[in-house]
Amino acid sequence: MNYRFLPVLLLFAVFFLCSCEERPVVLSPTAGAPSPSAATGPTDPPATPTATGTPSPSPTPTPTPIPDYLIPEWWVENRTSDDVILTYSQIRQRNKDNASMTSLRLLNLSTVKPYKATQVAGLIKEYSFPNNREYIDGRKVTNADKNLVTGNRNLDALKTLNQRYAVVTENASIKMLPSRSRVTNEDGKYDYLQESGENIGEPLIVLHESKDGEWYFVRATDCFGWILKTSVGLCSREQFDEVCNAFYNGKVRCAMESGEYTFEPSKLYSSVRPARTLYIRLGTYFLCEDDSDNVIIPTRNSDGNADFIKYIVRSEKIAKLLPFTTRNVVKLATTLLGMPYSWGDEDELGMDCSSTVKSIYKCFGFILPRNSGSQRNISAAKKDISKLDAAEKRAYILGQPAGTLLYMQGHIMVLLGEYDGEPYVLHNTTNTELDDGTFAEFNSCVITDLNVGKTGNLYIDRLLTTINITTGK
Repeated sequence: MNYRFLPVLLLFAVFFLCSCEERPVVLSPTAGAPSPSAATGPTDPPATPTATGTPSPSPTPTPTPIPDYLIPEWWVENRTSDDVILTYSQIRQRNKDNASMTSLRLLNLSTVKPYKATQVAGLIKEYSFPNNREYIDGRKVTNADKNLVTGNRNLDALKTLNQRYAVVTENASIKMLPSRSRVTNEDGKYDYLQESGENIGEPLIVLHESKDGEWYFVRATDCFGWILKTSVGLCSREQFDEVCNAFYNGKVRCAMESGEYTFEPSKLYSSVRPARTLYIRLGTYFLCEDDSDNVIIPTRNSDGNADFIKYIVRSEKIAKLLPFTTRNVVKLATTLLGMPYSWGDEDELGMDCSSTVKSIYKCFGFILPRNSGSQRNISAAKKDISKLDAAEKRAYILGQPAGTLLYMQGHIMVLLGEYDGEPYVLHNTTNTELDDGTFAEFNSCVITDLNVGKTGNLYIDRLLTTINITTGK
């Protein structure tokens, strides 16, 4: 678990129990620490003077116990097992099955055939300026803004294609159009040009350049889009294939927790390369040459190419892929509690619901699609539960193992298990309106039951599909 969030978790839990008994049970690390009176109940009465006029000490208030379902370790110890569900060879086959489903756009990039200029032009045109969003960088959008952004796609230059290969050299955004601007609603909350976030080390096929020379149009493992050139390094086809195949063959080390890591250059580079401190997301893969603790991290050089530098790992949290067990799934999932919500991973310190799922399962070798709607359709045992009523859904879900994915329109969650007859889930989400007109302001990765929302429109009512990625069927 990520213990830097624990004090806030505990304070919120106490506040919740004291003041929100009628609301759905939720563990929300970002709700903010309550005031002392909220944490301990009503203000203590003044001390009573004794016969001598000296006040007697006030009684020490009895702390409210934290219920089991708000303690991540409880789920690990009581609702999981160490039984291996799928071997790594079975997971590799699952990845191949998913890659064969063209609707997922999920591929080992080393197998992709060369693109044609007309194909790339068509792919670029799939992304248009979001006409239903009225603000750009905090002001009203004009036609001139739209023309400037879409004109930067440089379509007139796509007479021929110069296909190249690259790796990501820093955590970066992939956008639908080549622009640093944010296109939003009036509240400025989400950038609707944001397509996804790419972790350092990810392979890319470079297909085109923007008119201003700042962006590459790329094919990533699970999406297309525009990425800043300063965030990638070009590489040879041989280097590219090595990275792609290592990811798909599991010859990697993987970050088992999000956070800052310091990497020291190996002796070969120690005289010319400083140590690097990087923010690394859960599920980030690192190429490794052998069975040692060394990893290879790409760096963009002054020519715009990638230098592959060997670094020494000093953290046990960057390790070989884990055995695929429900215990490991829940352990990894709960390290994300308190992670801020970030639409499309615009903020490298945050995640959204589907990247949360994808990051957890990468630690076992799964290559999952980027978006929740595609994750719903992966080639795992899945069931349409949209026709069931709430009671029937609840009964069915309670029979599923920890790690099962639960999908409702636009959102996906990870099942933790049962407590007191209710299924509980872990997910990264924004906010949900309640019956009294207020909102459950989550905006982070939280644990909740499925009774969140307004009557008749609770999570349990909105659930459409369960995806039993853990069954191996």
